[in-house]
Parts: sequence; structure tokens; C-alpha cells
Amino acid sequence: MSGPGRRRRWWQWLLVGVVLLVVIVVGGAAIFVKSQPSAAPLTLPSAAARPPAGSVDGTWDVAAGSVAGFRIRESALGFGNDVTGRTTAVTGTAIIAGGLNVRQAEQRSHAKKSSKGPKAPRDPNIADLESTVSNALGLKVHITHRVDKGEDKGEIKIAYSSLEQMDDLTRRLSKSG
Repeated sequence: MSGPGRRRRWWQWLLVGVVLLVVIVVGGAAIFVKSQPSAAPLTLPSAAARPPAGSVDGTWDVAAGSVAGFRIRESALGFGNDVTGRTTAVTGTAIIAGGLNVRQAEQRSHAKKSSKGPKAPRDPNIADLESTVSNALGLKVHITHRVDKGEDKGEIKIAYSSLEQMDDLTRRLSKSG
């Protein structure tokens, strides 16, 4: 009984085994994703949640007992769940000011931490342009701007980490002109 009938049965069993394996993997992934615990969103205590009496502008340092957290929507094989994380190992400073943008706030925060003394503030427009160009190219960009003898001068440095990135950059720049 080693004819063609037995050979067809072997392929049928193999096919059934593969289908069962796929069902087990998909079902296992669904059970795993759905069974993950998800913490409730962070909230302020009800006693502390009242509007401030005055302006909140200023520099705020993190106090003991502070908690930082994140919540990310996870999706695997079409099954979704929230993944959360929290830590009490929070350090840093928060700056709240009506006229500052994020770049200026970062610069002020870094200037406070610097032990080298006061550093000339970087033009936020140059920093914003640097970020825009960097995001557009997908590469690290550094722009240096200065005024020399009454003339605006500067450099744009673009860092690449492979020849493919350099070739892509060269191709994109030559198309622009």
C-alpha cells in the first residue's frame, strides 16, 4: 500500500497541520494581546484639580512622588490593545511661558543645566529651520549662522551614515535645481 493514495493522504495531513498551526498562532496572538493588563489613565487627585489663582508661567521642577506615563495602541494581526507604562524615576524641569515655543523652552532648560556658564542663545528660527530640513531629508542637519562684518553667513552640515544615504541626498539635491 505504497501507491498514489497514500501519497495524497500525506499531503492532506501536511496541509491540515499547517492550517492548524496558523490557527494556533493567530489565536495565541489574539489571546496574548487581549489578555495584557492596561492601567487606567493618569489623573490628578480631585483636591488638587482646581484652577490656579494666578499665572502658571515659570520654571517648575519635578517634585518627589511625580509619575510619568505613556499609553500606546498596540495592534497585532488585527487585534488591538493599549500598552501602558509608568515610572516614578522622573527628573527634569518644566517651563511654562506664554511666549516660548518648544525649541526656546528646550534651550532655556539646557542653559540652566549647563555648567559652562551663560551661552549665547541660539536663534529659534535657525533651530526650527534645522529641524524642518532634518525631518524632510531624514538625516541629521546642523545649521550655523553668524553675522560677519555686517553680512549674514553660515554653513549647513548634513550627516549621512552610508553611501546609499549620500547617493539619495545627491540625487534629491540635483533634482531640486
